[in-house]
Amino acid sequence: SSENIILPFGPKNLQNIPQKIRNIFTPDKGKVIVQADYVQAEAVVMAYLSNDHIQKKLFKDGFGKTDAERKEKYDIHRLTASLMYRIPTKDISSEQRFIGKKLRHSLNYSGGPQVVIKELECSLYEAKKLIELFKRANPLLESYYSGIKQELRQTRTLTNLLGRKRRFFGRGDDLYRSAYAYKPQSTIGEMLNLSLVNLYNKHGEFVDILLQLHDAIYVQCLKKDVPIVVGYLKEEMIWPIKVNHEEMLIDIDFKVGKNWGEMELYE
Repeated sequence: SSENIILPFGPKNLQNIPQKIRNIFTPDKGKVIVQADYVQAEAVVMAYLSNDHIQKKLFKDGFGKTDAERKEKYDIHRLTASLMYRIPTKDISSEQRFIGKKLRHSLNYSGGPQVVIKELECSLYEAKKLIELFKRANPLLESYYSGIKQELRQTRTLTNLLGRKRRFFGRGDDLYRSAYAYKPQSTIGEMLNLSLVNLYNKHGEFVDILLQLHDAIYVQCLKKDVPIVVGYLKEEMIWPIKVNHEEMLIDIDFKVGKNWGEMELYE
């Protein structure tokens, strides 16, 4: 929903409810909320679609690691900054990582300088220089864009990694940006929904499903049942998808809390 009854924050969807307001969303009495969130899901899909071996290795090596281990050694935003500035990942500052993160979110689908200016509050000159650095660090993205354009020229239809087709109309940059984003975004959305259906069909009598949001599933349960519920979520949400003759896996982070605003990492 694009509407939000929580004033004075104005119209927003659920994903953008401010953190300080989320504590009013509570589970039933005696229960806790469990969040299962795909880890850097779109970045994983883009790494496989563009056949970026460096990024694929990062995600493969980081699969199954703890949150702390991933942040230290297997972080895509730290890697992005390292490739941009040509310095080791261990020497990347928090500011450089922040720039790498914002650029990946802004430019994975070929955003322009104005998007970077808005995200980083920088000048046009700085935005153009950062885009140059990002493109140098991610040379295979251009090949991915060219492949998408070729598919559009041939059939105007794209197919995501789970076989769902979408026909594209229109022309120009807006068309292409929507097309670049279609395969990763729709693949993750469909993975989440299929996982949700399987979770309900297999464990719906035990797991109380609350919400699907972006790339996460929220359920509620008794605190003593959290380990069992986490096992069910892993069982239904982690499954291999074939991409260019390889198997792609996307990891999950778990959080548990007495309300949506006070969620703690669950390893």
